[in-house]
Amino acid sequence: GVSIIAGTKTVNVIVTDDGEGNLIANHDMDETGKVKLHNQYTLGSTTAQIPVEKTLNVPAGLTGPDEDVTFTFTLAAKDNAPMPEDGKNVITISLQSGVEADKFGIIKYTKPGTYKYTVTESGSYDYIDNDAASEKEVIVEVTDNNNEMTAVVKYTEGETTSAKVPFTNTYKLVTPDDLSIPVEKEYTSNPEGIAKPSIIGAYKFTISAAEGTPM
Repeated sequence: GVSIIAGTKTVNVIVTDDGEGNLIANHDMDETGKVKLHNQYTLGSTTAQIPVEKTLNVPAGLTGPDEDVTFTFTLAAKDNAPMPEDGKNVITISLQSGVEADKFGIIKYTKPGTYKYTVTESGSYDYIDNDAASEKEVIVEVTDNNNEMTAVVKYTEGETTSAKVPFTNTYKLVTPDDLSIPVEKEYTSNPEGIAKPSIIGAYKFTISAAEGTPM
């Protein structure tokens, strides 16, 4: 807000007789001849937390991991941007599927500007494909609205802007199982005294699959 640095000024006015019947008035101000009153404009502060949203996709027909998988996310500042005052710049998110989210610690801002950060994901499993980008940039825009500071978290990817930093991983099969389908051909009856003819190569069997079924 606006604060007063010096709210009271004293000005002395000296009135003299010039000896010719005239009164002459002078003041003791500086050479500018003005009374200077000083005010100071000071900003308040605002805070923000940067959230991370973790998605683990499990394709249809698969059950996903047997237990929670855990990923770690680390926040780093660029260009001396402020960091969480509580030191919470590392968070972990655990899940088996779906979406989970968490936030880094509270960051205090005392002046307007655009503050840049990176969020890095770590943690890997043989049966999970991690997000294509392990490091993502996020900004916090701090503005002064008539001495009311506001902070907005923005993550932009392509034409999409979000208030969360998203990471998407996908569950996959590491070792697909193989299966063979045996076929056995035999006669169900044979007249007495007549030898069974050889059927080797006499019959052909064809297997087909429903749509979407592997062959």
